[in-house]
Amino acid sequence: MFAPPYPITTPRLVLRPFTEADLDDLYAFHSLPEVTRYLYWDARTREETKAALDRKIACASLGEDGDVLSVAAALAGGGPVIGDLTLFLRSREHRQGEIGFVFNPAYQGRGLATEAARESSGSGSRASGCTGSTATATRATPRPPASWSGSACAWRPAWWRTSSSPARGATN
Repeated sequence: MFAPPYPITTPRLVLRPFTEADLDDLYAFHSLPEVTRYLYWDARTREETKAALDRKIACASLGEDGDVLSVAAALAGGGPVIGDLTLFLRSREHRQGEIGFVFNPAYQGRGLATEAARESSGSGSRASGCTGSTATATRATPRPPASWSGSACAWRPAWWRTSSSPARGATN
C-alpha cells in the first residue's frame, strides 16, 4: 500500500491530501464549463463538488489495480487549492499508472500544473514501483501539455486514441 509522504513541496506548491476545508477552492474551478468541457463530467454544482470532494478524501492510497489517489495542489505559503491531481494504479503486475489533472484557469500559463504533475507522478512512481505511465488527450488538446515534455509520453494527434466526443460517467 502506498500513501505519499505528505506534504510534498515544490518551490511554489504544496501537494497534499484533500480536506473538507477545500470545498470552496475546488468549487471555484470544478464549476466552470470551460474547465470541464472535455472532462468526464460536466460543470458541477456546489453539492456535486462536495460529493466529489468526499470521494477524493477517501482516495488516499494506492495498493491494488484500479486504486485511485487524489492529490490537492495548493499554492505554497498557505494559498488556495488551485489544482486537482489524480493518480491511477492501472496494473501492479505491469507497473503501469496514469495521471490526470485539472487546474484553476486563473493560475494557468505559469507552469504550475507541470510542476505538480512531475512531482506527484515522480513520487507515486518511485513509491508504487510503476515504471510507465499513460496520458491521454482529447480532440480538444491542440498540442501536448508542457508536462509531457521530457517524459516518456509520446505525442500523437488527439484523434489517435480518442473518440470525437468526451466520455461521460466517470465519478472521480
